[in-house]
Amino acid sequence: ADNRYRARESAKRQLAEAEIASYPFQPAINDNSRAAAEAEGYRPIHERVGELLRKKQEALAAARVQVELENPDLTFQPRVSDASRAIARGLEEEAGMDPRERIDRLAAGQSFTSDR
Repeated sequence: ADNRYRARESAKRQLAEAEIASYPFQPAINDNSRAAAEAEGYRPIHERVGELLRKKQEALAAARVQVELENPDLTFQPRVSDASRAIARGLEEEAGMDPRERIDRLAAGQSFTSDR
């Protein structure tokens, strides 16, 4: 029984090896693909993936900035209500400030409340 098992396993192995030997293990590559692979400077995708992802992220960021620049609602200018303007004018008048002083103060980065 042991000899029959070994003979059967040997026959299976020989059949498997014969089947494997019938395959060339070489892909059929068309001329365009062969030319691209043999071109100077060609790098496989696994070597270029980091660079490709970085370029994609840069393109997305540039597109995002372009959309923001073209959007008229994004003026980056705060809208101050009339009531807030009146309060600010009243505080400046109480302090006896000239409007030119306000511009100088804002240019220096000081707030009105820091002067109090």
